[in-house]
Amino acid sequence: MLTVFSSKLWAAAAALPVLLLGTAMAQAAPWTAAGSTGVADEEDLQLVSANEGRIEVAGSVAGPATLNLRYNIVALDELVNLDNTSYTRLTARFRDNGNNARVELRLKSYNLATGVTSTLANFDSNAHPANSNYQQQGLCIPPATLDFSQNVYFIDALLTKSSSSGTPSLGAIKFGLESGCVQEG
Repeated sequence: MLTVFSSKLWAAAAALPVLLLGTAMAQAAPWTAAGSTGVADEEDLQLVSANEGRIEVAGSVAGPATLNLRYNIVALDELVNLDNTSYTRLTARFRDNGNNARVELRLKSYNLATGVTSTLANFDSNAHPANSNYQQQGLCIPPATLDFSQNVYFIDALLTKSSSSGTPSLGAIKFGLESGCVQEG
């Protein structure tokens, strides 16, 4: 026999999954990748040094050398449901210790029908102060709709070491919506 209290308890318990699902949907997560998960060009494998999720040009490489990596961007809800008013942000945790190091990230699309690759945004560590420690910086990207049914999206990363004193490194990449993000510059 159900009492008024137990009826209310059952009603609350039945509503809980709906509330949790709504919360989960409201908290869509951005696409992220550890630096060490990038796929290196075969000819660049001798340049790679990976440690604790980070990737860098190996210390044994005197330079000049450029390590090229690619990161596939998967179709997450946050990216699939973009509209023409939503700014996104490409964020990197990187190390660029000065004139002999550089980290570049290029957001690209590859059209499945035409085979055309287009660059949608460029992040360049040289646009930020040099630092021998890791720093996090980002780039706001103007509103655009990503069409995962027609395109493949990826990050093309270039870590350039101009001489033995350069220590370019990439710790992580994040791409997604960011409230309050406005185009810089």
